Amino acid sequence: MNEKKTDARVRYTKMMIRNGFTSLLKEKALAKVTVTDICAKAGINRATFYSHYKDPTDLMESLENELLENIVDIINESLASGEAELRKILPHILSFIQSESDICLIFTSDLSNSGFVMRCLRLIESRFVSTWTSRCDISAELADELYLYGAMGSVGLLHKWLNSGCQQSAEYMADLIIRLFNEGASSFHIRQT
Repeated sequence: MNEKKTDARVRYTKMMIRNGFTSLLKEKALAKVTVTDICAKAGINRATFYSHYKDPTDLMESLENELLENIVDIINESLASGEAELRKILPHILSFIQSESDICLIFTSDLSNSGFVMRCLRLIESRFVSTWTSRCDISAELADELYLYGAMGSVGLLHKWLNSGCQQSAEYMADLIIRLFNEGASSFHIRQT
């Protein structure tokens, strides 16, 4: 019983830290965010912050890892249930991103400095590339280039979607992204099977 109370308090504290941190990142860059700022926003003391994280960068990395683990779980659950097609997996991923839109918007804001975005893109890259090389008359190298081009455009679409308050559904966005990807790949000759 006492352990559950402790777990609930830890979860609550981490949620407050995350909310304060996210709020600060909307106002200024990560390099300008201090532990003092986070503690003030979260209503905690520095000792509490340091019991969970080393510094703001560690907190950011922790949030990135947590989000990526959730995305991997979604992919694994979809694959385990027989949903092996990206067309079926992507709406689940986008629904999760929509539920975490506050932090995902921040992670997609600066593409030049977002390890999170690149790590997300690598999670689904092989599925696109292998599909294109088996269905289209293109090399793996060209498929990689098409993927990179389409993926970066998709991130831009996701950022716009998140920034607009996710006005379209996750299913609509997944369909749009897949159609844009496939149109690019299909402009090369499709193999007849």
